[in-house]
Amino acid sequence: MVFLSVKESANLIGVSERHFRRLLNHRAIKYCRAGKLIRIHIADLYSFMLYRKPYHKLTENERTEIKDRRELLQADS
Repeated sequence: MVFLSVKESANLIGVSERHFRRLLNHRAIKYCRAGKLIRIHIADLYSFMLYRKPYHKLTENERTEIKDRRELLQADS
């Protein structure tokens, strides 16, 4: 599983850290807490980037597309 910090996630989607925290507060992006730390699963971030909705609300086709894109990104690394 790949989890990103708030700063890494904000940089990835090209917004400020402050704006990204606003998105988290409005529940636009799903996140989890590990103590005081906030972590975002890469699939939830991709679903927001592509479809502007949380991963759990995606259709099966949309989820498959995200998994395929994630595999391509990991193969490039």
